[in-house]
This record gives sequence, C-alpha cells and structure tokens, in this order.
Amino acid sequence: MRAAIDGKRYLLVLDDLWEEHLSTWLSLKTLLLGGARGSKILITTRLSSAAEITGTAPPHLLEGLSENKALAKDYCELGELNGLNDIRGRLCIENLGGVIDAVAESKAANLIGKHYLESLELEWGDFDIDDAVIGNRDEALLDGLRPHSNLQKLKIYGYKGESLPRWMMDNLVSSLPNLVEVCFHDCGRCKSLPTLGQLLHLKTLEIRNMTELEYIEADHSSTLTESFPNLLELEISSCVKLKAMPPAPHLEQIRLTRAHPALINMIVGLNMLKILEILNMEFLECVPEECWKSLASLEKLDIKRCPRLTSLSKAAPPPPLLGTRHQSNQVDLDSSDPEELDLSNYDESSGGNNNHHLILELHSLRSVDLSYLPKLASLPQWLLQASNLEDLSIRFCMELDICKTKAATTTTTSSWIPMEDSITVSAPWISLSFQN
Repeated sequence: MRAAIDGKRYLLVLDDLWEEHLSTWLSLKTLLLGGARGSKILITTRLSSAAEITGTAPPHLLEGLSENKALAKDYCELGELNGLNDIRGRLCIENLGGVIDAVAESKAANLIGKHYLESLELEWGDFDIDDAVIGNRDEALLDGLRPHSNLQKLKIYGYKGESLPRWMMDNLVSSLPNLVEVCFHDCGRCKSLPTLGQLLHLKTLEIRNMTELEYIEADHSSTLTESFPNLLELEISSCVKLKAMPPAPHLEQIRLTRAHPALINMIVGLNMLKILEILNMEFLECVPEECWKSLASLEKLDIKRCPRLTSLSKAAPPPPLLGTRHQSNQVDLDSSDPEELDLSNYDESSGGNNNHHLILELHSLRSVDLSYLPKLASLPQWLLQASNLEDLSIRFCMELDICKTKAATTTTTSSWIPMEDSITVSAPWISLSFQN
C-alpha cells in the first residue's frame, strides 16, 4: 500500500471502521504518511471511540434514517406490479410516501387490471415532507391506484391528502360495489369520506385518527330505503370533529374511542346491537336515556375512561329529523343538559314505568365493565335490575357509594342479585360474577 501511494495525492475512505485500539490505528497511520500534500483520509464509523482516536478534526455526526426512509432508498417501483394481473388474495403496498413520480408510477402499477385481487392495503409510512407538498402528491397517487371493482377489502393508512380521488367520492358504489370491509387510518388531513352507506355488502367499517374529518357524505339520490344495509361492525377512534354519520340500523358492534360526544346518540334505535364500547370520551357527560330503550340484544357494555361522565340514564329531548347541512338524512344529536334523572332515590313502589320498560328491554345483558369514571355518582335502575347479568366490573368510580366503602374487602348480598349470589367489594373496585 505504501508503494502505491508514495508521492501521490490521494483520498482514502475507510468505511464502517470498528477498530478501537490506538496502537493498531497508529501502525496503519504510519503506512499512509508517504502521500503528497493535500492527501485526505475519510473514516466512517458507528463507534465514538474509533472517531476519537483516528480524527484530527471534530467528527461530523449523522442521524440515522427512520425505518421508512431507509426502506424508501431501495424500494421497488410500482411499475413492477404492472404485469402481475393474475395476483390473488391480499396485496399490501408500503412506503408510498417515498414515491417520487406519483402519476406515472401509480398508473404503471395497473391495479385496476388485477381482477382477482380480494384485499388491498395502501400504507404511506412516515416521511418528513411538507404537508402541502405531500398532500398534493398523495392525492395524485391514490387517484392512480384505483383497484378493480371485484375488490372486497380496502385499507388506507397514513394518506395525507385533504380529499379523496373522484373515483371514490363521486360514486364509490360503482367503483367498488363488492366491498365488505373498509378501513381509513391516520388520514389526518382528510375532511370527508365518500358515500359509504351505499355499499350493499359492507360489513366492517373502521375510521381511526382522522382528526380533521367532519362528515361522511350522504347520498340524496339513492333508491335505497336505508343506508348501511348490512353493516355489522363499526369503530370510530380519534375523530373529534365528526358529529354524525348516516344511520346503520343493523349494527351488532360499536366501539367509540376519543370521539365527539354527539356520536353517542347514534345508538338510538339499534335493536340488533350486541356489543357497545365507549372509551376515552373526554367530553361525554351523559348517555341519554333514549339510547338504551331499544337495545334489546345488548350483551356486553364497556364504558371506560370518561372523566366527565356523570350519568348513564339522562332524560333527553326527541332527536331532530335532520342532521347537518352535509348529512340531511343522518342522525345528528348534540349533547343536551336537561335535569338529570335521580336514580339514587328511585322507588319501584312509586311506579317508575319508564325505567321498567328499560329493564325489560335489556334482558340480554350479560357483561358490564365500568372503569375510571370518577364523576359517575349512581348506577341506573335498569342496570341494577338486569336479571341475566353474569359479570359486572366497577373500577375507580370513586363517587359511587359502593366504591366509598371503608372496608378493604366486604362480602354482602343485595335484592338485585340472584338469590345466594354475592358481591365482593375491594376498594377502589368491585368485581362480580353471578352463577345461574
């Protein structure tokens, strides 16, 4: 090596150096001293100790790439999907945020030519690019990634456009009539969703982390007698501006997480609902009494981490016939604040016909979990007299008298529990299991 560089001006790159011993470095350095003036040695290393013993100038620290950016440096171009028209089953395309020529690459992918594709997942990933720039790029990209009409499942993650393409917004039921499952996750700039209620076969809908979403388009020209005719499962999470959606009368499962409190009223009239989960609803103060009256099929109820919730049965005015201007056929009830029904002084001997109706309607209820509801002061009578209840868990509801017990552990019986069953109270929570 010394003969090769002797008297010559050179640039030597020692890449990914792991040597930490000074004596070894000094031996190598001796061999490199014969070069002409201006010769340079560039060293890259992951070890700060190696940089210290070899450097004659301060090191330049490079930050590591995120996983998405690292993958994007060597990603496959979408055009490589062009001829794979016999692909079947599920296709997941990741790191779409790294696509540069959105129009050309999306068209080259030819997703619309893949007749046998059943499930499509489009994931943008996390790329630090100006929102306005990436938003326009994403809109063009998704416009070109239109799949074939035979598609059954569509999942979109991390899309940063403000609007969805025309093939979705203008007439989704014509573009993708066979959808049974649709998921929109982390589409943080998108303000509206298409007329999902037209999809005759849709059974599962997930909408998560869409902080700017304001409404779901309603179709005023549809000949359908009802929207979402076959929707069974609905999840809405972290969509704080969404106050209403088209009715879905056949729902069997609902999960509302960090949602606008007005959405709680969508459960009115859902006589097929089996599972209801209300989680992390910061501004929810009550669940109107009207919501419970038709829940004849309800089997499981979970209400957790709603710090302002004071009542599970509160009288409410009749719902309006129309929703917002965007949703003239939608349920859109704003939270009201009428006088609260005082269930703590409820006396069955005095009548209570309205509550008796609720008791009869909730005969299917088997499991209830009430957790971290610090302002809930009383349990509604329809819960206390749910005759088929099998499991009841109450945790950190510190305003309830039963959670204020001074005894660390108490075993007792109550008239609303089936004969010979017992409650175990262990502050600050109670857990009950009834055996028939």
